[in-house]
Amino acid sequence: EALVASGAAAAVEVRSARGPRADRVNGLFRADRAAADPPSFSREFGGAFLFVARDDDATNGLPVWVIGDERAKDGREKRGWATSADVQVGLPPRGPWAFNVADGRGGVERQWLDCAAVAIDELRCRDAISAAARAADR
Repeated sequence: EALVASGAAAAVEVRSARGPRADRVNGLFRADRAAADPPSFSREFGGAFLFVARDDDATNGLPVWVIGDERAKDGREKRGWATSADVQVGLPPRGPWAFNVADGRGGVERQWLDCAAVAIDELRCRDAISAAARAADR
């Protein structure tokens, strides 16, 4: 059972994280090109990844979304700058989604992050606008 349906989202945009780790949590995470089950998304800048990991610390062992670094992603570890309260099987996080966001002091703060699935057509449009802006700056 795939956690994100094929073609469901070309990217996931995460907004509204607050605190010292917000710059690592907020951003546009593009679907990784290599097919993976469970899937993962990555940011072009900052070495941040949005991926699924098993919540082995909890008694239910259910999967969670994690925003973390490459080492955590490769090991599918539940550690990072933000960890979701749950995963809706078949969909990336959408709308307000509960995440525990690292507070920079060794703890976490529960925050409702605004998560939006971005379709391939919209992503292509954003890329074209960015390319045109860069060309205009030259």
